[in-house]
Amino acid sequence: MCKSKLTFVFTVVVAAAFLVGCVKNYKIIHDLEAPLQDMASCTIGAVTDELPLDFEEDKKPPLEDIEKFKRYLSEEIMKTGILSMSETGDSAARYEVRGGILEYKKGSGTLRVLLGAFAGNAYVAVNLKLLDRTDQLVVFSGSFKGAVTHYAESGDAMFRQVARDFAKALSKRAKKLRKK
Repeated sequence: MCKSKLTFVFTVVVAAAFLVGCVKNYKIIHDLEAPLQDMASCTIGAVTDELPLDFEEDKKPPLEDIEKFKRYLSEEIMKTGILSMSETGDSAARYEVRGGILEYKKGSGTLRVLLGAFAGNAYVAVNLKLLDRTDQLVVFSGSFKGAVTHYAESGDAMFRQVARDFAKALSKRAKKLRKK
């Protein structure tokens, strides 16, 4: 009897892990309604800490991680080929990506190695938006989540995942609108 309960619990855990892997890590809040200007330049603006006021200061993402995240956003958008990136914060850039970190958990690589999946996991939830700088209107936005549960991944892999998901979602919608 005990063995069957253990088998059942194991099956449920494996099924849940499989389903979690199949779920999108983002939700589009404001979808792109018109095509982006062809090869317009884009810059990465502020990514701010919008964590709860009672969030412990030493558990917030370090500025170095936020700067890496901004670099990942730039790299992933460039890979899509839908916008050219201005690394200098160019005021002539047509579009700007801005964001706010809503949830954050640094995690521990050591715990992931010692105890396995979900122990020591890292997590981030970020709202990202693409603004048209000519009128400061949001043209695309969403809520994006990233997590690191595997021992071989570094903690900043969650930021790269969020950047990749944002760029792919924006690119997919922009290409769909161009075809129309």
